[in-house]
Amino acid sequence: WPVGLSAQVYRDLSVPVGALNEANRPGLRERFEALRRAHAEDPDFTAAPPPFHYGSHYSSLGVVLFFLIRMEPFTTQALEVQNGIFDHAD
Repeated sequence: WPVGLSAQVYRDLSVPVGALNEANRPGLRERFEALRRAHAEDPDFTAAPPPFHYGSHYSSLGVVLFFLIRMEPFTTQALEVQNGIFDHAD
């Protein structure tokens, strides 16, 4: 660690945020590998998306749009992110 920094102050950057809890790691790996296999069998994005770790937003844009969706210009931006339709919960 650089001088003045300690592992007790900062999170472990060697793993994604969702994998900080070791109990979550097997499920994340399993989902990622299942998506990787499906995408390898049929690389067409509509049939099988490329593998990913998170199915929801870990991004500032997603959080801002979620909370401000009822106000312009965020309504329009949310529609742009969702291919022109409001997202429906799974």
